[in-house]
Amino acid sequence: MRATAEDLHISQPALSRSMQRLERELGASLFERSPNRLEATEAARMAAGHARAILDRTEALHREAMALERRRTTIDVLSCAPEPLWRLQPLVEQELPERRVASRIVGLDEVDAAVASGKAQIGITTRVPCALRDRAMPWGTEHLRVSVPPAHPAAGRSQVSLHDLDGQTILLLPRLGFWGDLVRSRMPRSRLIVHDDATWTEIARSSTLPVFTTDLVRSEDWGMTDRVDVPISDPEAHPVYWCILADDPALRGLAEALRVRRAGS
Repeated sequence: MRATAEDLHISQPALSRSMQRLERELGASLFERSPNRLEATEAARMAAGHARAILDRTEALHREAMALERRRTTIDVLSCAPEPLWRLQPLVEQELPERRVASRIVGLDEVDAAVASGKAQIGITTRVPCALRDRAMPWGTEHLRVSVPPAHPAAGRSQVSLHDLDGQTILLLPRLGFWGDLVRSRMPRSRLIVHDDATWTEIARSSTLPVFTTDLVRSEDWGMTDRVDVPISDPEAHPVYWCILADDPALRGLAEALRVRRAGS
């Protein structure tokens, strides 16, 4: 009793009074008492089981209520890469101004699972499960490049593979989604130096380390004007992005806006 009172941050007499009130309300003894021992009765074990079930249902109620409120006020967007998310988010905010947009860059498996289960209303991926094909729309392409100084051996080549670069020290941005997974899997012998955006830019501008860019995010966009961007030849380095929308009436306007945007491009 003393240890339980300490855990609950109340006095032992207060806990004893609470237990006595509970015994009166239940009409049953919860403890067999002796001078040096306090043992739970069968009624106490039964009551504890019901109490745990009530607490579990209460916690489930809170989780489900919060999930419903979040779904009513928030649009969850998961993307497998940064650039298609940067292009999509302003359109989502424009079409759904009453909703807060919560976006994250994650791996392909997490995008697919979240959209399929309904945990995310919008997903950007490079692959479309058959069950979600009718909700998917093309959302552009991107082509990976490596940005190197003019003196780098790759600078004079028309293209290189990730295998060609394996073993080199590469400067890498965080939160790259499937791009990061691709580089790590194809370049196991490389040392990948990961920094946040500000530090990455500073190091990239002042060092000769290779860095990855794309045709949509070029080295000059980062202020690196003395570099050469060399295309990566691996087929996986040229993804087609798909935007998958949940089957939600609130997203119909956004779906139409995406179709118009695609037709215009």
